[in-house]
Amino acid sequence: MVQAGNQQQLLRIYRDTRSSVMDASLRKLGVEKLSKEDVQKMQWEVLEAKIGRWIHFIRIAVKVLFVGERRVCDQIFEGFDTLRDQCFAECIASSVSMLLSFGDAIARSKTSPEKLFVLLDMYEIMRELLSEIEVVFGGKACNEIRESTFGLTKRLAQTAQETFGDFEEAVEKDATKTAVLDGTVHPLTSYVINYVKFLFDYQSTLKQLFQEFESSGETSSQLATITMRIMQALQTNLDGKSKQFRDPALMHLFLMNNIHYMVRSVRRSEAKDLLGDDWVQRYRRVVQQHANQYKRNAWSKILQCLSTQGLTSSSVGGGSAVSGEGGSGASRGLIIDRFKTFNIQFEELHQKQSQWTVPDSELQESLRLAVAEILLPAYRSFIKRFGPLVESGKNPQKYIRYTAEDLERMLGEFFEGKTSNEPRRMDGNILQKDAERECCIKGACEYKPRKPVSDDIIPHILNLYGSCATPRDFEIYAPNASFEDPLMCAHGVKQIKSAFYSISKVFSESRIVEYSVEQKAKSAGKQEILINSKQHYKFLGRNIDLISLIKLYVEDGKVVRHEDWWYKKPIGNRETIKFPLVGHLMERLRRGSMLATHSLMGFGKDPST
Repeated sequence: MVQAGNQQQLLRIYRDTRSSVMDASLRKLGVEKLSKEDVQKMQWEVLEAKIGRWIHFIRIAVKVLFVGERRVCDQIFEGFDTLRDQCFAECIASSVSMLLSFGDAIARSKTSPEKLFVLLDMYEIMRELLSEIEVVFGGKACNEIRESTFGLTKRLAQTAQETFGDFEEAVEKDATKTAVLDGTVHPLTSYVINYVKFLFDYQSTLKQLFQEFESSGETSSQLATITMRIMQALQTNLDGKSKQFRDPALMHLFLMNNIHYMVRSVRRSEAKDLLGDDWVQRYRRVVQQHANQYKRNAWSKILQCLSTQGLTSSSVGGGSAVSGEGGSGASRGLIIDRFKTFNIQFEELHQKQSQWTVPDSELQESLRLAVAEILLPAYRSFIKRFGPLVESGKNPQKYIRYTAEDLERMLGEFFEGKTSNEPRRMDGNILQKDAERECCIKGACEYKPRKPVSDDIIPHILNLYGSCATPRDFEIYAPNASFEDPLMCAHGVKQIKSAFYSISKVFSESRIVEYSVEQKAKSAGKQEILINSKQHYKFLGRNIDLISLIKLYVEDGKVVRHEDWWYKKPIGNRETIKFPLVGHLMERLRRGSMLATHSLMGFGKDPST
């Protein structure tokens, strides 16, 4: 037909036939043509899934479909180069347009922080395919197609870079009213830090992206600069959020917790190499400054009670004065007033600050020690010097309520995030049994109460957390039960076995040392058991104590769901985290951790006895 001068007719027939075949192949894969408006209307979860499929589709299209079509054209139109290239270009034009339209709609749609990572994924695949695109779409006839693909790559890079700037601004201006009444790490802080960590998974892609717009070649320093700006924006926002605290001590505790979280996260990630030791040391000093400010604001007033200033040898309010080395001429009345004031202030501090939270165990312990180092020596000195003066009178225990050891023990309860109405921790089911006993004594019940479901379940839970579980302990679970904590998400009894059998492989010691139980009836045959617990672990010789709320959902006597809320905070997922992308990633990480553990533990195999 070509030799007969019918090349245009041949071109039209071939184009119409093969073009429809190519379009049908893409539709069969699931490719659809979407506009910017279509993208804007989509729920994020739906859009994220479509982007993942698009990345898969474009790889198949370039590496398989378009390469195959080019090969067919080359064979059919061998020796007719111009016609061959024109025919190929017209055959694939519609298919390429369909593919690129979705990418273009994403690149032109409204930017948002969670889109950055999918933009980088899309940019990454386009960069990966560039060399093949240049070969497959070679020739003058494919110039427009080739430029369209290069243009999309450039737009994706530009949108990603704009998203950086938008994210930095969004962090600095974030005005969410999420209450962090206990001074713990704010959700914004954990979100931003996780965001930065994910960025470092794309280091090589980001360097290529920066090269699109920078000629200096200093791509690493640019990433460091952007990261530092994001961190500075976060600190600026936290400074603003700290103003919501009326108590200056709690304000500084909040800033200490959050900046420490930033520093610790950077030190444990690739960001440390980029930001450098100077950045880490500078922010560690900021953490220490806030810790010092906390001590000054929280403890200066009570330490004044233990000073000798204002204690004279004159008699005040009828109190006798005692001279000599022991009393130093102080008035007994003044000394009693000092002890009374100290007791009131310390009890207020204990009640208030045991509700505050320092989630990092090392920071928590170091802060307690720092307080103990200024409080206990001053208290011991005051007791030694003025205690005999009070003890020589009536009811000395009324005024000297605490020994230094009592104070040290109570300091150990600071920063645990206890709620003000939380029942005191007691071993076993003492709280519940006391309530039952009181009920029967008062005649409120005429029959013996039924044995609570928790009585049968709790001993097995103690064995699980105590690394002494046997196959029988797992009989409390329904076959399709689930277990979830911040590290793992297990489905089915075998995975739950792997989760708990692995504890002894990681920790040399593990047990629940204190707990209280509350059981709630939900409906017929359904109960919820809440266990407020203090868990103890030893890892590489280091003691770790963890406050936890264990939630057991029971149906017909079997546990169907077991959740372990560390520090009594809900487990992070798409429902509990403000930013769904982070929640989704946390869920995937927990499932990945569980599957790896399940494999290492022999897929739930019971240990040989």
